[in-house]
Amino acid sequence: MKARGLFTRTALVLGLAFLYLPILSMMVYSFNNSRLVTVWDAAHSPTLKWYVALLSNEQILRAAWLSIRIAVISASAAVVLGTLAGMALARLGAFRGRMLLAGMTAAPIVMPEVITGLSLLLLFVALQQLIGWPRGWAPSPSRSRTSPSAWRT
Repeated sequence: MKARGLFTRTALVLGLAFLYLPILSMMVYSFNNSRLVTVWDAAHSPTLKWYVALLSNEQILRAAWLSIRIAVISASAAVVLGTLAGMALARLGAFRGRMLLAGMTAAPIVMPEVITGLSLLLLFVALQQLIGWPRGWAPSPSRSRTSPSAWRT
């Protein structure tokens, strides 16, 4: 075996282990009966207690189904719009706005999610100040001191 091949395979195995071992450990510890995540309760583990509690919580189940519906709708819309944009870029020749369309379709791939989130935050704050939509979520000084939320990071 070549040295480069050995190095490449070793790097691949280490990279995959780095990504998947934490997930595997979370799966194993999800069957732990202890309330402390660092202590394995050998006398009462493994157990399905936490899964039963999860599946009996209606609010979490409704939120999960809503998330799945939103994901299916947004993925379907992305496929349709991406296919239309790809067909326009591939089949049409040079047209006015071609570079703009190519840049707009590549921007979500290139742009980090943090910048997108911050841009959406600024958009929604501006919309709330201009037209009052969406209601009840915009940052306020009292809320920033009392409740932790994602926009404060």
